[in-house]
Amino acid sequence: MQNSVLVPVDFTSVSQNAFKYAYHLASDLKASLHLLHVTPGPVALDPTVQLVMPEKTVSADPRDRIRAWVREIEGSENLPVSAPKISYHNAEGNIAREILRYAQQRDIGIIVAGTRDKHTLTDRWLGTVSIDLSQHATCPVLLVPAGRTYRFFKRVVIASDFHSNNTILLEQYFNFNAPFKAETHLVHVALGEDISYAYHEQQIKEILKAYAPPDQSYHMVTLQESDIMTALRNYGEATRTDLLVFIYQKRSIFKSWWHHSITKEAMLNCNIPTLIMHTPLE
Repeated sequence: MQNSVLVPVDFTSVSQNAFKYAYHLASDLKASLHLLHVTPGPVALDPTVQLVMPEKTVSADPRDRIRAWVREIEGSENLPVSAPKISYHNAEGNIAREILRYAQQRDIGIIVAGTRDKHTLTDRWLGTVSIDLSQHATCPVLLVPAGRTYRFFKRVVIASDFHSNNTILLEQYFNFNAPFKAETHLVHVALGEDISYAYHEQQIKEILKAYAPPDQSYHMVTLQESDIMTALRNYGEATRTDLLVFIYQKRSIFKSWWHHSITKEAMLNCNIPTLIMHTPLE
């Protein structure tokens, strides 16, 4: 999962923040760093990721602009001494589609994308590049809120629901967590009477007992709240959480609305870096 990190580049402050975050992350993971700029076709741009049309430059190779952009950041920022290996790439077409295509063709381990700190009503109702990546990527997607700097992961919150008893994904998460050995909190938000979760909670405990490495600690927490995202944000802030993990369950269109809306809410409103992992289509 952590052999390569992909960052979509658009030369904005949002993209620059995501790049710096990914630079530190790739360094800690000892992973390569792929930078991809997509020149969009004639479609509306997503305001969450803010990938924009490039200005005309003297260079005939768009990758030269990315290299110059990176050199400028490296010259002005305190980046890790153990720099990751960086490669530069460009594509043209639909932004989300080209990012997804590149990630799949190159077997990317994780996509890191920036999000804005302010969103319009239109952002909330229209499909966005971030949501497209989080729904359709075959690898995890890490969303970095504007202005959020990288911290070595010491505490991680997994939003625990019925699909958190997915053995493959929990094992994948523990592999991701191996370099950090972060304290993991599996947090379930109970909306009123939630008797059915007790059975799934026992399943999760059995999986954790079987698969959690002995050097990685974990806790299971249940919160009684009326709003899932508010509960998770408050818990994350109170525990100084470095990363929030959502397991996005790919479902048929008739079962997708609720999980889609929770994932969308996490992307538009959460000020904690958020990792979206994916289950196969149900």
